[in-house]
Amino acid sequence: MASSLQSKLGRAIRALLIQQGAGSLADTVCELSSADRALPITTILTGDGAEHIPHTGNWRFGEVTLELHDSAVIEPDEVSQNRSWLDATERYSNVRDALGRIADSGNTLFMADAITAAGRALATSDGSAEGDQQALDNADMAAFTVTWWHEIGLAAPTASDTGGFWEAQLKYDCICCNSSLS
Repeated sequence: MASSLQSKLGRAIRALLIQQGAGSLADTVCELSSADRALPITTILTGDGAEHIPHTGNWRFGEVTLELHDSAVIEPDEVSQNRSWLDATERYSNVRDALGRIADSGNTLFMADAITAAGRALATSDGSAEGDQQALDNADMAAFTVTWWHEIGLAAPTASDTGGFWEAQLKYDCICCNSSLS
């Protein structure tokens, strides 16, 4: 059950980031891979889940981690020597805002509802052949609900002293289930 929810949670977070303009299909992924991927990239790691209260079907993922990586290389011909760093930091802010701007106001249930809605939207078609296939591929998202969402930590963006690599992490705690609660 936890592995099914891991997949659903990752896809729902990815959908919300894309919907909010904080990522794209090409640069926001739900799994680790040995494949070469172009930077910048946001990787969503849902971690291991455990049943929150036995026999309820509510699973807690206590360390959902978003890892952001960027080259942030300062090119000698850049007009602004900080442009790459600023672009990477702006991406970090956009991702954090997409997953926490509403939660910052104290209403974590509203953020849980936003993630749930973005995930469930994957199971609907826009009427095109591609949309029909996407809905079919994500039909399991119709039975998915995030019931609680909370930011538990963040690592400020860092770069190597020699330049060329930028990274940051955002960590969240959430509870979700395989049902279509409303």
